[in-house]
Amino acid sequence: MSYAAFTISSFLEDSSQKIMKADATVAPTLTQLMLHPAKEVVRPALLAVGNIMTGDDEQTETMINCQVVPSLLWLVDYPDALWTLSNITAGNEKQIQAVINTGVVPKVIPFLANLGKETKEEKNLFTETVWLLGNIFLVEEGLQTDNDSSRAYVLMFVKRNHVKEFFENLEKNNWIN
Repeated sequence: MSYAAFTISSFLEDSSQKIMKADATVAPTLTQLMLHPAKEVVRPALLAVGNIMTGDDEQTETMINCQVVPSLLWLVDYPDALWTLSNITAGNEKQIQAVINTGVVPKVIPFLANLGKETKEEKNLFTETVWLLGNIFLVEEGLQTDNDSSRAYVLMFVKRNHVKEFFENLEKNNWIN
């Protein structure tokens, strides 16, 4: 099964024309494969979904309609899942709203502390979290966040005195001058 998922992933990264033809037929299967118990199956399925999400709004909508966003929530500790979620939040307000509605924001805030970490995976989690939150904050004014307001989670981050550590890590890692 992992070979099949990798084949689909490789096929989908070739061109957007192939993505358009494939997403409506393989989307439900990929969504199921992302929740497979074997990591060897999960990662290529995530990559395939991520490749689809680099397409247009129609492709993203197809994946959202196949319930990919709630599945991604279960996988937020995978950098590829965060990359895919950040691709969705680069879309339109409806797509961003679908991500917010899953409650992903409080689950990714802790990854902001990963900047000074050593492993590539931890650094990738940080980077994709910054993109994800940045995309949400850019258009949040018109979005419905109710009790799960992303701003409230950022305020919680500030109140717990993580901001100083966060900016020290940004400086230490040359993200800011």
